[in-house]
Amino acid sequence: MKSRLLRRPLVAVVALALGFMTYAGCDDIKKDIASQNPDTKQFSGTVLGKVFDKCSGAPLAGVEISMAGKSAVKTNSNGEFVFRDVPITSDASQSGNGLFWADYEVLMDFTGYNKNKADSLKYPDYRNSYVEVFFTDLNDGNNNDDGDTGGDTESGSGADTPVDGIVSSMLNLEVGSLNTTISGEIVDGPNYDPVANAIVYLKQTNNVGNTTVVKQTTTGTNGKYTFANVENGAIFTVEAMNEAKTMSGTVNVSLTCGQDKLLSSQVTAQRLVLTYTDNVRPFVTSLTPENGADVPKTSTIVITFSEPIKQNAYTRTDLPRWNNTFIDDINFYYSGLKKGNDIIPFSASWNATFDILTIAPGTLVDNAYYNVYLANALKKFTDNAGNALQDNAAITGDLEPSGFSFTTAGSIFPPATPVLTRDTIFFPTDTVDFDGGLIRLRWTVDESNIKANYFEIYRKIGDGSFDLYEYVNGIDFNDTIDNYKLVFGWDNNPRRSQSVQYMIRAISPNLVPSSFSNVITVTDRALPKLENATVDAASTTQDYIYMKFSEPMSSSGIETMTNYTVSSIGPNNARDAVYLGYGNFSSLGNGYYVRLTVNKTSFGGPGDKISVSGVTDLAGNPINPNAKEKTF
Repeated sequence: MKSRLLRRPLVAVVALALGFMTYAGCDDIKKDIASQNPDTKQFSGTVLGKVFDKCSGAPLAGVEISMAGKSAVKTNSNGEFVFRDVPITSDASQSGNGLFWADYEVLMDFTGYNKNKADSLKYPDYRNSYVEVFFTDLNDGNNNDDGDTGGDTESGSGADTPVDGIVSSMLNLEVGSLNTTISGEIVDGPNYDPVANAIVYLKQTNNVGNTTVVKQTTTGTNGKYTFANVENGAIFTVEAMNEAKTMSGTVNVSLTCGQDKLLSSQVTAQRLVLTYTDNVRPFVTSLTPENGADVPKTSTIVITFSEPIKQNAYTRTDLPRWNNTFIDDINFYYSGLKKGNDIIPFSASWNATFDILTIAPGTLVDNAYYNVYLANALKKFTDNAGNALQDNAAITGDLEPSGFSFTTAGSIFPPATPVLTRDTIFFPTDTVDFDGGLIRLRWTVDESNIKANYFEIYRKIGDGSFDLYEYVNGIDFNDTIDNYKLVFGWDNNPRRSQSVQYMIRAISPNLVPSSFSNVITVTDRALPKLENATVDAASTTQDYIYMKFSEPMSSSGIETMTNYTVSSIGPNNARDAVYLGYGNFSSLGNGYYVRLTVNKTSFGGPGDKISVSGVTDLAGNPINPNAKEKTF
C-alpha cells in the first residue's frame, strides 16, 4: 500500500530507464515465464528488473525489493529480481493482445546489503519510487479471432501465452553509493559575513515530487558546514536558516559520477547567501501587563516582537493622533463607576532595534479598570521582509479583537473566584461529537463579602489563546460548539482532535475582577459508529468491502487488517485495509470510508457480516459496541 511505503525513511530519487536489455540469467527467467499455463487468461503479469550502481554500473546483489503488495524478494548475483502475478491496470490493445502497462510503487531496502560494509561502499538504507512498467504477450501464438472458422482463442492450441510477463523490457533501478562529501559556507546577505550556528539541511526530491531531509547539521563559527556519506550521482538541495530563523536560502548541488573517484568524491557547494526569510512571520513574544493583571498606576504597556518591525510612515511615534499612524488604531479606555468609557491619551516609542514598542498612558488612577485594543494596529505591522504579524496563541491581546484588560491597585477588593462546572445531566458529554454540540456551563461564587456585578467568559479553541467571549449577568451559560471546532485540519479530512476550553471571572460593582476560575475542557466524547458496509467487485480475483463510519477515524489501528472480521473468512484473511477518508466511494453516499480487500476464493459475498474492533476516532474514542457490525 502506498501510504505504508511512504512512511519508510530516506525516501529519495530513483532514476529509471525502461528499455530492451539482455544479460546473464535473463534467458532462464524467460523460459520460466513461458512455461506457465496459458489456459486461463489472467489480467496480471511478471515484472523483471535489475538494480545496479549508478556510477560504476555494477549489479547489486542481496537488495530487498517490494512492490504491488507482493512478498519482498532479493536481487540475485546479477542484481536481478522477478515478481509474478502482478496486477495490470491498463490495456492499450482493446483486444487483450499487445501493450499493457501499470504504475507501481517500488521500495528498495539496502539495510541487509549495507551490513559489515565500509561507509563508502554503502547505499541509502531505503529507496522508494513510482515506476511505469510496460507488458507485452510472449507472442507464441495469436490471441485474436479473425472471424474465420477455427480462429485461435486464448485457451486453444497456438494461442499467445496470457499476459503473465514481459519479453525483454526491463525495469532498471539505479542508485549511487554513499561515497561523496559536500562542504560549503553560509553567509548573510547584507554583509556576506559567515553565519555561525546556522541550521543546514540536505534535501532530495523523488520522481513524484516528494521531498525528504536526508541530512542535517549546523555551521561552525566560520560559517562552514560538511555533509559526509552523501549519495554519488544524485541531485540535492542545500537549505539553510540562521539560528533566529529570520533569514534563509537555498542552493542546488548536482553530483556527477567521477569514474576516477568512485571511492571518495569531494564536492564544494556554491556559497549560500541568506536573505530575510519570506515565510517566517513575526509575532509578539511578550505583552505586559498581562490580561487581567493588577498593576501600579505608573505602569506602561510594553510589546516585545520576535524580530524588528519594518519602519515606515505608519509606525512613526513622533506624531499625535489623527496623522495616519498606528497611534490612530490603538484604543485605550478607562471604565469607572462615575465616568464613561473615555479614551486615554498616551505616547509611544520604539527601542533602537525596533523590536520593542512601549506605550505610556498619560494618566492612570488607582482602583480603575482599563481596556486596551491593539489588534487594528498590530495587524498592519510587518517585518523587514514584508511578512505580516501572526497571532501568538499564548498571549491574549495581541491580535484578538477583544483586546485585553488590566486594573490599577484594585485587587485589594476583588470578588471571590467563581467555581465553574459543566451541566452533564441535561447536556450529556457524549452528545458532543467531532463536529460540535450544545453545552451548558454553571458556576457559583461566594458573594458574602463582595458582590459580583457580572461575569466575563473566556474561551480557548485548540492551541489558541483564551479570548474574552461573552459577558453574562446570570450564573449559567449555553454555548453551541460548531464549525468543527473540536478537530483540526483542512476541509472534511481533519488531522487531529482538539478541545474547546472555558474559564470565567467575576467583576465587582467597582469593576474589580476576581481571579480566573478553574478551566472546563470540552472534547469529542461521542463513540464512532460503523454506519454501513457494502461489497464491490474489484476484479476477477478480489473484492472490495467498503465500510462507512460516522466520523473521521484515527490512523492508529484503522489500517490494521486484524481489526476486521468477515464471517465467512474469519480474521487474518483480508489482503489490505486502506483508510480513504471523507468522500463518496460507494453507493452508500458521503462519509468516512475504509476499504478492505479480500480474496474471492475465501469470501462468501453478500449475506456475510463484518465486525470491527480496535479502531478509534481522532479523540481516541473506541468504536460504539452497539454499532460495530453490519451485514452486506
